[in-house]
Amino acid sequence: MRNLFKSIFMMMLMASFSECVPPENSSNNRPKDSLTQATAPNAVDTISEPSSDVAPEIPNEEPEPIRPSERAKSNSVAEVKPVPSLETKPSTSPNTVPASRSRVSKKELKNVLPFKLGAAVKASGMLRDKSHKAVFYKYFNSITLENAMKMGQLQPRKGYFDFKTADAIVNDALKKGVRVHGHCLVWRNVPAWVKNFKGDKADWENLLETHIKTVVKHFKGRVTSWDVVNEFFKKGGGLEAANRNIWIEKIGEDVINKAFIWAHEADPDALLFYNDFDLQYTNKKTQSCYDWAKSCKAKGIPLHGIGNQMHTDVNLNLGEFERNTRRFANLGLLIHLSELDVRAGAATLNPAQEQKKAKTYSEIFRIYSKVVKPKQRYGITTWGVGKADWYLNADAGKGKSVDDPLLLSDKMEETPAYMKLLKDFGN
Repeated sequence: MRNLFKSIFMMMLMASFSECVPPENSSNNRPKDSLTQATAPNAVDTISEPSSDVAPEIPNEEPEPIRPSERAKSNSVAEVKPVPSLETKPSTSPNTVPASRSRVSKKELKNVLPFKLGAAVKASGMLRDKSHKAVFYKYFNSITLENAMKMGQLQPRKGYFDFKTADAIVNDALKKGVRVHGHCLVWRNVPAWVKNFKGDKADWENLLETHIKTVVKHFKGRVTSWDVVNEFFKKGGGLEAANRNIWIEKIGEDVINKAFIWAHEADPDALLFYNDFDLQYTNKKTQSCYDWAKSCKAKGIPLHGIGNQMHTDVNLNLGEFERNTRRFANLGLLIHLSELDVRAGAATLNPAQEQKKAKTYSEIFRIYSKVVKPKQRYGITTWGVGKADWYLNADAGKGKSVDDPLLLSDKMEETPAYMKLLKDFGN
């Protein structure tokens, strides 16, 4: 009898223990490699490339890194978190774990930030480099075309508009659910035919108005926002001199306001930005831009936001950046850090320089989140994805230092700056 009671007691004890183990972690249902992947954050799944010519998306699902403080907790099956499913449809049985759970999910920065994370792209990278395109879509959810929407590319000859390249990138981005920011409608750099154009002020106004309205109407409903005017204020304050800016020379200083009115008439739903560099500093240029932006409301100029390019380095005066960002935000405008890169000034970064760059990136994102109200955060866009982007190309042949100023390295790998931001915003 004693043995009978003992046997019954042991059976009850085993049944009670089995209820403490989540179904996903039981030996019968757990994916074969789930425990291994939970403790091997550098594991990478091999994904077969489709036979079509369309560059494949790199899925966001990667191993979730385990922090050092958590590794000691991962010694038993019961303490390992269930591996999330990659299936879009729910399982037919709550106790059945699909085979696709052998992959674990790693958060990407774009998915944890309280605003869009964008990058400027070269048309060649997006149209002819599958790996470049796939990396972009993995890490970013807002796109700016670096050159393909500028006047020389869209209207290479007077009256002849070529939208083929821009359309291909814009349409693909929209299919992926990525926001498109247009760059830029009016800039001092113009194609040769504009430099050789002859006419009076009315002819020049018609030329520019036609370009702006043709482009904006073409992309209406697809391009969310535009850098309408780019780099019109000079370092010493005021608008650029006529001998430096052909639009100011031929139309006059009021061209900056007219450009916004024409763009708004072409697409009343588009968000319109003024874009310039060095607006993080307190100087005459920033003050002139601020005064003009403040006057737009009184004059009825449809200005919706300011794009601060933010080409900067690890010696950025953070207090100055915070004060000027707050000033523009207090005007009620959308704030876009539109062309961000942070240079450390070395061809090969050592660990100390990498950490300084990471800290600077972290502070920029922190200050932006702190002083810009959520509804005014249009996002942060890096000027390039990583591989062979503008800073590398611009300075490599001039004897200057070349480093990795973006969130992804020149090898298209996550930098310490990226990982720090992921830690800052992902917890």
